[in-house]
Amino acid sequence: MSGSILLLAGPPGVGKSTVSTQVAARHERSVLMPTDELHAWITRGYIEPWRAESYDQNVLIFHVAADAAGRFAEGGYDVVVDGVLGMWGLDPWRALGRPVSYALLLPDATVARQRATDRGEHPLKDLDVVDMMHSAFLAHLDGYERHVIDSTSQDVETTAAEVIRRVDAGELLLR
Repeated sequence: MSGSILLLAGPPGVGKSTVSTQVAARHERSVLMPTDELHAWITRGYIEPWRAESYDQNVLIFHVAADAAGRFAEGGYDVVVDGVLGMWGLDPWRALGRPVSYALLLPDATVARQRATDRGEHPLKDLDVVDMMHSAFLAHLDGYERHVIDSTSQDVETTAAEVIRRVDAGELLLR
């Protein structure tokens, strides 16, 4: 479907970037939006996004990402947004007034830690942050269980195929 938006979310290190690259590649016209890059745009006054005092900054970034994704989708691009997009920050996406799919990659905590450790040059390797964010997603899961993709025992290709299958079936639409 041309002009679709998919949020590929989850805690740090679970494989969002790798999976989102594969999902975006299946579309003829696509945009891959890693929200980590939006954080890098802030040159002064940046607050690490896992800190409690970063809430307003994170909400602003969600709004900027939603606005940009909406514009690309209006232009006929299928947009895959990759990020630590918690359920607590989905209002800007709902406000777009268009269908948005939300896939939450959530392997078990042990696998999340291992994947975060194994991801090469990525700057966030602090396992305390990985654990904290994994716990935050679990704590806010109520009502979003149907969006979870348990990738604990899945490789990248299997996870990407599951995301695509569930998006195509309409199972991951935000309500």
